[in-house]
Amino acid sequence: MVLRPGRDGSRCPLCHRLSLRIHSWYSRRLEDLPWEGIPVGIELHARRFFCDNAACSQRIFTERLSQTAPRYARRTGRLSIALQQITWALGGAAGSRLAQQLGILASGGTLLRQLRCAAAMDCARAPRVLGIDDWAWRKGRRYGTIFCDLENGGVVDLLPDRSAESTARWLRAHPGVGDHQPRSCQPVC
Repeated sequence: MVLRPGRDGSRCPLCHRLSLRIHSWYSRRLEDLPWEGIPVGIELHARRFFCDNAACSQRIFTERLSQTAPRYARRTGRLSIALQQITWALGGAAGSRLAQQLGILASGGTLLRQLRCAAAMDCARAPRVLGIDDWAWRKGRRYGTIFCDLENGGVVDLLPDRSAESTARWLRAHPGVGDHQPRSCQPVC
C-alpha cells in the first residue's frame, strides 16, 4: 500500500509551532499486520517542513507520525504490539513459528530482541517486587536469567546465562530495585 498523511501541516518538535510550508517529501517502508494471512507492506510518503519560528533552532523537521510508527521504526506500532504479545506468550522460536503461520515474518532472535528493547524503554522506575527465573535459549544446552517486575508484569532485563555471579552483579548494578528509587537505564538495543 502507498499512503500519505492527510493533515495540512505539522508541528515543530522543539517549539511546537504549526508549519504549513513543505520542504520536501521522503518515503518510509513499514511492515503492518497481515491481511487474510498476506504480509502487508506500507510505503509511507511523509513530508519535511520548514519551521518559521525565528527563535527556534530547528529549521527543517520531519512530521511525526507517532500514532502509526515511532521514529526510525520499520514496523507499525500495532504490529510491534502484536509481536510483543506473541513473544510474551510463546518465546522466541515458538513465537516465530506462530507469527509465520499468521503471515508475519520475524525470526525468534528478532522477537527476543524486540522484547528486550521494550523492556529497556520502560525505565521510569525500579521495580518494587522483582521476580527472577531462568529461561532456555536452547533447551538442554543454553539458559539465561530473566528479571520481571511482578507488579506490572513486565520484563526488566535478560541475562545471557543463569549463574549466581551474573545475577549478583546485576543486583549490585541496580541498587534501586525494591525501594522505589528511580534507576538509570542504558539502551540495550
